[in-house]
Parts: sequence; structure tokens; C-alpha cells
Amino acid sequence: MNTTNDTKITMPSELTSREKAKLKKLIVSWGKSVIKQIPQGMVINGIVSGGKGMSHGKLIYGGLTLSFIAAMLLGNLLQLLGLPLIMIFFIILVVLNLSVQLMGEVGIYRSVILVWDTNRLVVLERAAFDRLKNRTVYERPLKVPVSWESHESIRINDKLIHLDHPRLCRHLLQDALFAGTADRQTGSPGYQDSAQAVQQKGKLYVFANILIALGFLGWGSAFLLSVEACGTLPFLEKVELPMGPAQIIVDNEERFYLIPRFYRRVQLYDHDGVFVKGWHLATHKGEHVCLIDQNNDLHINVENITSWTHYILDQELGVMESSKPGKKWKIPRMPHRQSVSTVEYRSWYFFPHVVKRDRSGNETTIFRAPLWQWPLTAPFPAFALVIIGIIAIPIITTNRRDAPPCNRGALL
Repeated sequence: MNTTNDTKITMPSELTSREKAKLKKLIVSWGKSVIKQIPQGMVINGIVSGGKGMSHGKLIYGGLTLSFIAAMLLGNLLQLLGLPLIMIFFIILVVLNLSVQLMGEVGIYRSVILVWDTNRLVVLERAAFDRLKNRTVYERPLKVPVSWESHESIRINDKLIHLDHPRLCRHLLQDALFAGTADRQTGSPGYQDSAQAVQQKGKLYVFANILIALGFLGWGSAFLLSVEACGTLPFLEKVELPMGPAQIIVDNEERFYLIPRFYRRVQLYDHDGVFVKGWHLATHKGEHVCLIDQNNDLHINVENITSWTHYILDQELGVMESSKPGKKWKIPRMPHRQSVSTVEYRSWYFFPHVVKRDRSGNETTIFRAPLWQWPLTAPFPAFALVIIGIIAIPIITTNRRDAPPCNRGALL
């Protein structure tokens, strides 16, 4: 028995000690949030949380999607204004909270709390910032239809409510509201999970979360590595970063330079496609123009916030000369070089590789990005993996084929 002020709730015996401890914390939190919204003098015998319109998981993932898109759109603006990219995490938190509250205010999602005592069931619908929107009181035993719709959803008088923490809430609801409606030993439809379905759903759920984690890791690391403070760390000179959208330029010795725009970096490869060295571009906008002069030196014209900087790098990516920030460097006309082959960078969005084509038109792949880099490459496919995972998780968790059999009729 757990008794706290106006709360008198018995923990379901089927729960483990860890689940009981978690449920107790949730009950305390839910009870504090509704203390001024329930009828005065009501002694809480049970309380669960849920949502109307969509599940809490869909709400969070929808908010994360909006936050991620906002971070992507505002990332370049932050660099243009010279602000630290760490503010992107602040933007994600702000947009996530505001989007959740906005969906609650316009009715796309409504927080729902079910509270009951021995005589009444109170359904509280709340808008943004837990503001009470509607309160419905039912006398017990209930005269209105109540039925399970899935392993995480319950319908009360034609109101579909998606339960938060469905396993814990279902146990609590079963003990309090559905006691005696089915033989607990043989399994109550809509109450006990199908082990096979849960196992299958769990594997898909883990896979979707792995996609999201890889996407966030790739996207987040790209932002950090594009910042000068991180990108210029000495050990990164010998680390080959993912490609993504990149410019390629070939020198007189048929070595090639790849300049990934998203990572603000120059990466040097020998004529066999072996990575040699990397060098960070101190740019805020990611715009740059490159060429190789007659001395085989690399010229890079880098756009900053309000000016351009001209760098001249030797064959080992050492800075030979750099101009003061000023106007855009005028690209001079260079003598035409006869080349025995043409080098092209292809498929930056899907397994990037570099091919060499000779004068006869024969092509040879001289460089292929390591497979492990592909899911971590920003902006694509890292961004796509996040979106796929965010869309997939609510579908997996609410797929009725994965739910146990349900009694659609009234259970009370």
C-alpha cells in the first residue's frame, strides 16, 4: 500500500520491484499536477497518464522532427552571425518544448489524466502547459462503454486515450477498473502481452532507435567538426572524415583534393586514393573556390561572414600564404594542362567514390568511402536516418498486428 496525503493506491502484484518504484514516482508526479483540477476532497485510489489524438511517443518524435529541421535551417544562420554552434542544442530544446505545447493548444495532442476513487472516474483533458481544458466525471461502476483498443490504448465513452508507460498503466487499470472481468490466470484479453509479438516489436524498436542514434551522431559530429575550435585539433589531420557534398580538384601528380562543404575541410589523397592528410577551412559559410597553379600549389578562396580569405597551400597542405580578410580573390587564368585522365567524384549521397577515366573512356575506381562512414555522413544520409527512425517508431509501437487480442465490447 502506498499512501501519500490524498493518495491511496495499491501497487499491482504482477510488477517487479523496479517497476513498482518507477510507478510510485510517476504517481507522485501525476498526483501533484492534478491536485487543483480534481474534485475537492477526492481521495485518489488510482491515476494514470495518457494522451488524446496521438500517443506520447508520437508527440515527442514529432517535436524532435520539428526541432531537427529547425536546427538544420538555423545552423548556417548561426555561423553567418558568428555565434557558437553549441546553441543548436539550445534551439532543439526550445523548439521541442514549444512544438509540444503548440500541439497541445491547437488540439493535435491533448494530455489526459485518468483519476479514480471508489465512487468516481475523472477524465482530465489538458491543453498547453497542463491547463485544464475539459473535465468529465463518471460514476462507478461505469455505465458507459469501456474497451481496450490495443496494448496501449483504451476507449472510454468513444474517447480514445493512448496510455503513457502502457505496461505499468495497464496493470494499474486492470486491478482497479477491470477487476473480475476476465480470468486473470488464463490471461485477460488486452491485458497480458503476447511474448512473441513483444519480442518482434522490440527488435524493430531497437533497430529504429539505432537509426536515430546513428543519424544524430553523424549530424552532431559534423557540426562540431565544422567549428574551428574542434576542426583544427592536431590529431584530426590524420583522420579521414566522411565526404558528403564535396568539390574535387586534381594536381599535376594526379593526386586529388576533396573539399567536403559540410565539414569545412580539405582532404588530400594520393594517386591511388589513399588518404594522406586533412586541413580545416576557417570558414563560416562553407563557400570556397579552389585551383591548382603551375607550381602545383593549392589556392583556396574561402568566404567568411563579410569577407573572403585567400590561402595558398603546398603539396602537404601546409599554409604558405594567407591574405587578410578582404574582397573576393580574382581567379587568374592558368595555363592549360594536358592530362592523361579525368578524375570525377560521384554519388556523394549514396556510397561516395572517385573514378579515373582515361582518354579511351575506360573508368577505374581509385577511391571508395569506407562503408562505416556512410550512415554517419551529413547532411545525407544522417538526416534521412533520423527521419526514418522517428517515423518508424510510432508505427511500430501502435501497430495493432503486434498488439495482443482485444475485447472490443464493454468491459465494465
